[in-house]
Amino acid sequence: EADESVVQTLEEYGRALGVAFQITDDLLDLLGDEAQMGKSLGSDLQKEKLTLPLIRLLDQSSPEDQAAIQEILSQPDQQTKSRLAQFIKHSDAIEYAGNRARDFAKQARESLKFCPPSPARQILEELTEFAIQRTI
Repeated sequence: EADESVVQTLEEYGRALGVAFQITDDLLDLLGDEAQMGKSLGSDLQKEKLTLPLIRLLDQSSPEDQAAIQEILSQPDQQTKSRLAQFIKHSDAIEYAGNRARDFAKQARESLKFCPPSPARQILEELTEFAIQRTI
């Protein structure tokens, strides 16, 4: 049976890594290259999922822009996706979400400081970097 402190450390690591990975995935869904990713992008929009970049965009937008963005989100197609891209481009939503992903990755790495150096720890540290640096 694993030591309780190791279990807690790995739980903290996994939670922080998972959030960093998800935020990065949300960014890739908005900004990624479909050919490079090998899948269609904008699936979060089509499923009407509110992701961190969209939450930030809505939070920082004027009431008029919020209404326009809500309308875009209610009918996601190629034309409305490009309108939404313009709103995102003129906001800090991407930078904000990227910074938050890096913050969570840092938390994940810091939680591993309680684990002794080992090949397993090295792999977890590399996995953390992959989670936020990936493009495909």
